[in-house]
Amino acid sequence: MFVDAQVKTITALHQLQAETAAAGILRFVDDLESHLRWLITPSWTSFNEDDRRVDALRTLRALPAVSTLRLLDPQGREQLRVSRLGPDITASGADLGHSEAYATARQQGRHVGPVYFQDGSEPYVTIHVGGTSLRHGSLVADVNLKLIWDMVTAIRIGKAGRAFVIDSQGRLISHPDISLFLRRAEISSLPHVRAALERSPSNGDNALLAGSDLEGRDILSAHAPVPSLGWNVITELPR
Repeated sequence: MFVDAQVKTITALHQLQAETAAAGILRFVDDLESHLRWLITPSWTSFNEDDRRVDALRTLRALPAVSTLRLLDPQGREQLRVSRLGPDITASGADLGHSEAYATARQQGRHVGPVYFQDGSEPYVTIHVGGTSLRHGSLVADVNLKLIWDMVTAIRIGKAGRAFVIDSQGRLISHPDISLFLRRAEISSLPHVRAALERSPSNGDNALLAGSDLEGRDILSAHAPVPSLGWNVITELPR
């Protein structure tokens, strides 16, 4: 009886931590998108070039996680780029209108690209936000995911538990051990990671899964999806 109660408590803690982290990550991305979207809410002809540049610079200052912001006209051509990492560029005309990201953002409102590392250090992701009609432009933002990394590394499950985040292909997005990113550790073959990837949204089974981590240690694991992004938060606790 005591063991059963312990297992239930640990299961509930795992699931709560995973779901809390997943909700925090989704809130971070949703809030970022809502702050960015106001730049492209008016029709493209409502503002002149100087007004757009002032608004873009103001947005960049207000959103520390955004390193580079590109405004595209309704045809998907880059008309303005402002960045913390390099010079501002006006009317480059770079054509992004035929990219998969552009098409998805136009159809679904946004497209979140794969994680990459800026200068081999902190993780970034590119978010493409589409306008609501053909009269509106769109924008592309390069976003530092350090806030997500801070959120994940702060999770404590017992004395040695940890959490990490994967994308829809099982690639690491965030992990307390950043070296796993840098060497692109392959984790999608781990049974508890596969279970997270294959989980049906209607499956309400929150039982802990037994498995092994990358170091071969026996662990118990839970997972929670990050809705609309296709990501998953996974927890591991040494067994």
